Amino acid sequence: LKSVTVTNYANSTATVSGIGIADGAADFNQTNDCAQALAPGASCTINIGFSPATYGLRTANLVLFEEASGTLYPVALTGVGNAANLSVTPGAANFPNTVLGHTATQNVVLTNSGNQPLEALVVSLSGASEGFVLDSSQCGPTLAPGAACTVVVAFAPNAGGTVTDVLTVASSNGTPKSVTLTGTGVKGFASVSPGTLTYQPQQIGSTSDVQSVTVSNTGTSPLTLSGLSIIADGTEFAQSNNCAT
Repeated sequence: LKSVTVTNYANSTATVSGIGIADGAADFNQTNDCAQALAPGASCTINIGFSPATYGLRTANLVLFEEASGTLYPVALTGVGNAANLSVTPGAANFPNTVLGHTATQNVVLTNSGNQPLEALVVSLSGASEGFVLDSSQCGPTLAPGAACTVVVAFAPNAGGTVTDVLTVASSNGTPKSVTLTGTGVKGFASVSPGTLTYQPQQIGSTSDVQSVTVSNTGTSPLTLSGLSIIADGTEFAQSNNCAT
């Protein structure tokens, strides 16, 4: 507590009609033993407490109004709130569609904008879905005031479809933060139409009319064709195509 002494140096009674905190009542509080009528030569005490609502510089004014003279007496109050303040960006990480067998990564940045270190920092996944892996090796157990570090989150789907997980950042002296992770595993799928080609009887040594087979990708990602060939007991069939491999 800090104290302010109010003394009436006049030769008449002072009328104290109000004592309060202005422009910062959330951070400062006061109690006093001042009677409304303060006799000549008398004194009273105002006790002021400081309970900061957040970190950093906090200011307010103690005000006292003397009614007879109509004078407002201000006293400037200043204090510093000490706290760590954790922020996490982005608040949600949406990964691009990722082909099975491949990996996509995104960065999550942790920042301490407070004026005290973040202690016992722990980064974890809820484990609600497979496919997400985090690397928090850049972030130690303590994050200094004004410092930042990066957590790398990898998404390596092992099945098609959309999955979600939650990354949580906790410390012993900060408010926990969370980041929702969303990723979609995709795969290519080949379809062939028609499934059978039937030719009319053909004179030996002659060539039939050409019939076509259409290869389509009905999956949700690019399809890589490793080769197109005919498996037969001879050389009666031949093929050509415009399919990229």
